Amino acid sequence: MERVRSVIEDDALREAIRNWIQCRFDDGQKINERAIDQHLTDLLRRSTDPKTQLEIVNQSIKRNWKAFYDLVKDKAPKDKSADRKSAFGKPEDYKKGSFG
Repeated sequence: MERVRSVIEDDALREAIRNWIQCRFDDGQKINERAIDQHLTDLLRRSTDPKTQLEIVNQSIKRNWKAFYDLVKDKAPKDKSADRKSAFGKPEDYKKGSFG
């Protein structure tokens, strides 16, 4: 954890990294100082912006990842209701009394 304190100046980012490490321990995954150092180096390569780094770390926590990856944009769920065809016809048919 000494490397985290020496390399990361942003308190929120430092806390997020601690949380990420704790999540790994909670899942029974071991991580040593050397691995932490390599992950920090990787994080710093992915972005120099502390806000983006924080988003990367939080993404890894959210997705239960063992490492840091580039940010993934969550896709908005597609509205499938427009694609579905009812076996019972259209709702307006019910109002008219015709069940085609």
